[in-house]
Amino acid sequence: MQKINAFFEKHFKGWLMKSNRPLHILICLVGSAICGYGFGLGAGFAAEAKDVAWGGSWDWKDICADLIGTAAGTIIYFLLYK
Repeated sequence: MQKINAFFEKHFKGWLMKSNRPLHILICLVGSAICGYGFGLGAGFAAEAKDVAWGGSWDWKDICADLIGTAAGTIIYFLLYK
């Protein structure tokens, strides 16, 4: 169990806590659960486009966080509405 925890700490916790990735996951999850996957995809790519427009760089890890939230929200959406 300690090896699993150490692996998670090393590979995922640092990735998740950089930037505002928990917020990316949360917004895409809630929006996709209410409006469907189009919301999550649109919000994720719009947030990255905004970052580039304001002088930042494109971050594929933020897009991955958006996709995680969108996938989870889409599952909730289909369980609730379909």
